[in-house]
Amino acid sequence: MTACDRTRFSPGQLRRVEGSYPRRLSRQLGEMVQLLTRMYKAGVPIVSGTDGSGIEIIRELEVYNEAGLTNAEALAAATITPARLLNVDKKTGSIEVGKAADLVLVEGDPSERLSDLRQTRVVMLDGKLMDATRCAVPQDSPAGRSRLSDW
Repeated sequence: MTACDRTRFSPGQLRRVEGSYPRRLSRQLGEMVQLLTRMYKAGVPIVSGTDGSGIEIIRELEVYNEAGLTNAEALAAATITPARLLNVDKKTGSIEVGKAADLVLVEGDPSERLSDLRQTRVVMLDGKLMDATRCAVPQDSPAGRSRLSDW
């Protein structure tokens, strides 16, 4: 299996269709976790991202846990690590006075339980407060959900 084969599906995509092709996708997810574990242990910076709905990123962070990253390291993969790699960490990537940031308020403590990221209550986007229960997920999202709470 080539590196391209291992990265064909995002962790979120794999989770959605695991029931459809259980053995093959389970094996691919396992191989992806093994590869991620080796990269992490080798010191390769881990950065999250998805081609699908942004909510898939939560599952991606959970997969990082399976590969050995702590919750703090998984959260950093979605925040400060990409900012550092893009050399914009002086402007964004962490919550500090003078930095730009979109914020998500959740019920719970993601530093203890990454799954708490699914309990989104408030979103601040471009300085505007939004009610997370009214934030629509794109209509063409693979799961076909219309609200964050449905995920």
